[in-house]
Amino acid sequence: MICFFFCDEAYRDFCYDGGNFISPMQLEGLDEHVIVIDTISKRYSACGARLGALITRNKEVLATAIKFGQARLCPPLVAQIAGEAAVDTPDSYFENVIAEYTSRRNTIIKLLNKMEGVYCPNPGGALFIAGVVPGLVLATMLGLTTWYLARKNDYPRQPKATWSERLTAFRESIWGLLLIVIVMGGIYSGMFTPTEAAAVSAVWAFIAAVFIYKDLRLKDVPRVLLASANMSAMLLYIITNAVLFSFLMTHENIPQMMADAMIGTGVGTIGFLVIANVLLLVAGNFMEPSSIVLILAPILFPIAIKLGIDPVHFGILMVVNMEIGMCHPPVGLNLYVASGITKMGITELTVAVWPWLVTMLVFLALVTYW
Repeated sequence: MICFFFCDEAYRDFCYDGGNFISPMQLEGLDEHVIVIDTISKRYSACGARLGALITRNKEVLATAIKFGQARLCPPLVAQIAGEAAVDTPDSYFENVIAEYTSRRNTIIKLLNKMEGVYCPNPGGALFIAGVVPGLVLATMLGLTTWYLARKNDYPRQPKATWSERLTAFRESIWGLLLIVIVMGGIYSGMFTPTEAAAVSAVWAFIAAVFIYKDLRLKDVPRVLLASANMSAMLLYIITNAVLFSFLMTHENIPQMMADAMIGTGVGTIGFLVIANVLLLVAGNFMEPSSIVLILAPILFPIAIKLGIDPVHFGILMVVNMEIGMCHPPVGLNLYVASGITKMGITELTVAVWPWLVTMLVFLALVTYW
């Protein structure tokens, strides 16, 4: 089965804060699978100009598109004339638009930050980039923990795979690995937001599971969708109440009062980070990550800002705490996933996972104070 990645580059000229556009056609390994569809109406805001382009390196797709394209009438003459003129639009037009949009964004951020109890950082994807190094460090520490326990307990080893077996395994897993490339590449290149990345990953996972690996049968899809809807309904109910709680907290100015009270008692940066870590770890015992963010972030974040803690640093700290909460009961979702795969009980898994939990707590201390 051949899969294709369809996208458009209508806004490729609108890169802000010195960023550079990266086309999906530049992604290695996807040369024959990327199809870019662009339109005059979208790119130049020329509503009604039904004129565009299809770009691909796949010769078969291009030949088929030309074949079917020749079977229809040509686009309107006015649209062709307007499109030809639009292609010659000077770079100064885009520079002026970018400057105007940047000015509007900065004005909004400035006005929001003037509001009492509101902090709005300049959006730029810093939190995602800042998570790369901590993620690699944590992966290394967990890998070393696994290696040490395997050597200490003399766990059985699989026979060393030949290069042929490795190549076969890689070919079989390439469609699953592409999910990481598409999602992370899309976020870091700016092609789509993390929310859009979730939708893209769901679509790709569906295609891979049903049509490529065939682990999921079409008749099982309604059951899976129903289970997902039940889980989403539960989470949305929690999130709705959390949003209401956050609104009441902000309306009554409670986070600011707590920040002033904590600063007034002489609790410094180190003491606050200890309190925040303990509170987040305790919350992880009973709540899932989205609820923790919606309920505790409005309380802790203003205090962190007043104490001069970098917002990106504090964001990474919260993410690490929530990841630890995913690995211990009673709401440790990762434990339930592992239980379903290994057919082990939650109690047995809780005992077995302690070495890795300790490693993650050590890593949390490094992230907090290093």
